[in-house]
Amino acid sequence: MQGKLTGEGEFDLGDGNSYKGRFKDNLEDGRGFRLFSDGSTYTGTWKQGLQHGRGLFVSQDKQLTYEGGFEEGKRCGKGVEMVNGVSKREGEWCDDMLNGNGVFI
Repeated sequence: MQGKLTGEGEFDLGDGNSYKGRFKDNLEDGRGFRLFSDGSTYTGTWKQGLQHGRGLFVSQDKQLTYEGGFEEGKRCGKGVEMVNGVSKREGEWCDDMLNGNGVFI
């Protein structure tokens, strides 16, 4: 596939969005780090340009973190969300929502 980003690299969109990590066919694919234009970050695995697998999301103000599973860009599987370093939600996530039994601290 000539002309497409594949393998290790860095990409800066110039609008505050940047990515460093693995690419496949011009998309984030594999392990990488993304800085979003609002200042939030994601470090973890990607598949076809979406967060997929295990990763860590940190909001721009560091008040919200989520570490755990992702599927097609949404929280999915086991994970822990922390808000303001005080409130903790832990359990199984599905479609970006805590699903079923979870632990709230």
